Amino acid sequence: MIKQLIDEALVAHGFVSKRESDTTSFYIRDSGSAIRFAIVHNLDELITPAELNSQINQLAPEEFLRNPS
Repeated sequence: MIKQLIDEALVAHGFVSKRESDTTSFYIRDSGSAIRFAIVHNLDELITPAELNSQINQLAPEEFLRNPS
């Protein structure tokens, strides 16, 4: 339910879903010279930031990898 609310809020603010998996959704909003990214990731247990970063990088769409902001 929370994921659905976050999805609706992102879409209402101009974000477009780029990729979704069972655990992770990637959103992008291109507004002229600024590109904004959002990632929604479900965790079943806490993991280290390095592990989380590794998981996200493996799933990230090309637009996210080309613009490492």
